[in-house]
Amino acid sequence: MFLGDFHASCAYMTRTNKKDIRLFTLPGFSWLIRDKVDTTVGDYTNCAYDRIVVYGKPFLKGITPFSAIVFNYVKEFKLSKTWAMDVSDHLPVEVRLKSSASLLQAMPLLILISVSAIVQYFLSAL
Repeated sequence: MFLGDFHASCAYMTRTNKKDIRLFTLPGFSWLIRDKVDTTVGDYTNCAYDRIVVYGKPFLKGITPFSAIVFNYVKEFKLSKTWAMDVSDHLPVEVRLKSSASLLQAMPLLILISVSAIVQYFLSAL
């Protein structure tokens, strides 16, 4: 599972660009956040920068169908856009995972991937 800010929309990635991106062209990848979904806080953008992508039918079966959404915490908690923009100009994406033995076997890998992404983020800031 890959999730986060891909800048996978609007001017950063056009339909033409998708032809050169393996996550779009190789079979087996499922994009759970669609192109028309707005993952931004701002009033002047309507782009699906943030995505959730899974690979393979076994992993896809571990996802609750149609549960991948953008969590608009600005509306949910009645926050000002100014406050939200101080946190990030992106909204978080989420997906509901099914509880099953096969998914539980994948958890160590998911944790490793998550920790790796966090470490990489902080190291790149140094």
